[in-house]
Amino acid sequence: MDKFKLNHKNKILLELLDANSRSTLGFLAEKLNLSKQAIRIKLKNFIQKELVLNYISIVDFFKLGYNNMHLYLMLQGIDKETYNKKIEDIKKLRGIVWIAELFGESNLGISILYKNTLELSDILDKTNKIFGSFIIRRETHLINKHFISRINFVSQDSKIIELNHDKNILNIEKLDEKILSEIKNNARFNYLDLSIKLKKKPETIKKHILSLENKKIIKSYKLLLNYNRLGYLWHLCILNIVPGRGISNLLNYFKQEKRIPFVSITIENNIIIDFLSRDYQELKEFLNLLKEKNKEIESYKILNVEKLIKLKEI
Repeated sequence: MDKFKLNHKNKILLELLDANSRSTLGFLAEKLNLSKQAIRIKLKNFIQKELVLNYISIVDFFKLGYNNMHLYLMLQGIDKETYNKKIEDIKKLRGIVWIAELFGESNLGISILYKNTLELSDILDKTNKIFGSFIIRRETHLINKHFISRINFVSQDSKIIELNHDKNILNIEKLDEKILSEIKNNARFNYLDLSIKLKKKPETIKKHILSLENKKIIKSYKLLLNYNRLGYLWHLCILNIVPGRGISNLLNYFKQEKRIPFVSITIENNIIIDFLSRDYQELKEFLNLLKEKNKEIESYKILNVEKLIKLKEI
């Protein structure tokens, strides 16, 4: 598919949607000095051209008692038909929230949400049974913090969404769980549609969502952008930090870097960054300079994201 070329108004529109993907057509039309119909056409075009993959609700799963693990596998000797069938099996496992095809020392990445070690053990056991002897290497990272950046094509908005481990676990009602399940990949939801689906009054649905927002369980409404359509390469860079060294300076730098939309911190205090580059030379120059200026980085590993297979919340 050809590269999607953004004009100035499209850049602003994407920034507005990324700041709040629930923005109304009227609000967006006023900001861009366009008609509601023109905005509606642009939004439809973004989806049809696969520039915007989805409008998502950012849920702080840590507050609900979940933990997060990244699992990277190297699969070998598996034919395409068998691979596709096993991917479908993996997608059905409860707790699997992200799957991507990779290129590098691992060729499959999986993100797992779990509440306790028994749940994690069960998910890992089922994953091992699905892929079996096709797994020749595995690597795991336990995550305790995420930083999500805003899209900045024109503006200099440096606001960061933080998801952190919280000692105070919040209990939510069954209706709240159902609401989160419905809006996780549908941030531009309609209250009336939700009320019909969940068989509750719109006022009740609105009250519960407002409560989830006030408790910071719902942190933001954001868009999921397909960076490949803009000509970017998507890399996962795993930075191994010298034991005992601080990472605050690195994190402050990453939060300001427009080419880094996502940062994860492991329990070992290592860092995983999502880095966007136009080519591999840009990536190489970035990492070489980064390591040269930051002696706390002991080593790094690069995994290239070739295809996003699954992304969902809880």
